[in-house]
Amino acid sequence: MQKYASVDVYGSCRPFTCDRSKNCYRYLGRRCKFFLAFENSICPDYVTEKFYKALRYGLVPVIRGGSNNSQLFPQGSYIDNKNIKTVAVLVEYLKHLDRSTEEYLEYFDWRVDYDIDADLDLKTRAQCLLCTKLHQFNYTPDRKTYSNILSWHCTNYTEKGICDAPQIPLR
Repeated sequence: MQKYASVDVYGSCRPFTCDRSKNCYRYLGRRCKFFLAFENSICPDYVTEKFYKALRYGLVPVIRGGSNNSQLFPQGSYIDNKNIKTVAVLVEYLKHLDRSTEEYLEYFDWRVDYDIDADLDLKTRAQCLLCTKLHQFNYTPDRKTYSNILSWHCTNYTEKGICDAPQIPLR
């Protein structure tokens, strides 16, 4: 990507460092327009926390993953890199949005109908949502329970080869 545009890369082994606190995302939200939130592995039903943090702090997430994003997120709240053919095409689109304030701001139209609950941390909100969803259904004997969700995830996705490594064309 840096071949086509100036990109600030953050991380412990990267040119820029920024701790994973609210202050870091606030800083990025004031300084940047887009946030690359690519998954480390492409798995169904998995979305990185970076996606949610980007939304919360006013960044447009650019995502690539295995989830059905149209069922999970408000339409027009993110850029899905899944169907973009090359890195060069993605960069040109981001540059276009950077120059077109009106089109860029359309990525925030979802905020009219949706709100982000900023009072709870992401993990707590996820647990509350899961609990709420579980209580919406009546228990039936044919349902399964799992004492270790990580073990279940690894068995069902990783070991069965359901998850893929990200494939991003370089041209």
